[in-house]
Amino acid sequence: MSRTSALRAQHDRIEQLAGKLDREVMARREGDDCDAIALLLAKLLGVLRIHLATEDQSLYPYMIDSGDQHASGLVQHFQDEMGGLAGTVSQFAERWTCARTMESGFADFRHELVAILSALSKRIARENDQLYPLADELAERQQRMSA
Repeated sequence: MSRTSALRAQHDRIEQLAGKLDREVMARREGDDCDAIALLLAKLLGVLRIHLATEDQSLYPYMIDSGDQHASGLVQHFQDEMGGLAGTVSQFAERWTCARTMESGFADFRHELVAILSALSKRIARENDQLYPLADELAERQQRMSA
C-alpha cells in the first residue's frame, strides 16, 4: 500500500460526492427544496475536512521534513498557491448552513459552489499528478534505505 493510497481514496470519494452535488444543483427547479443538496454538501464537507487535515498534519510535514528539496519546495508551492482553499470552503460552509438558506439565495449558492468545485477538481488533479507520486517515491526511497 502506498503512502498516499488513503488520500487518493479520499480524492475519489470527494470527486464522487462533488459530481452528485453538481448534478443535484443543476437539476434543481425553482420551488424545489434543497434538502438533498444540503445532505450531499454536508457529506462532501465532512470528507473534505478530514482530507485537508490529513494533508496538513501528516503528508505536508512528512514531505517537508524528508530532506528532499524538491519535495519541500513543491509542498511550499502547493500551500502558497492553494492553501487558501480550506478557508474558502470553510467560509462557504458557514454561509450555506442549511437547505433553507440555500433555497433563499440559490443563484448565489450555485455560483459559489461551481467555483469551489472547480477549484477542488484542479487541486485534486494536481495533487494526484504531482504531489502524491513524489510522496510515494520518497516513501519507497526511505523504505529501501532502511531495509
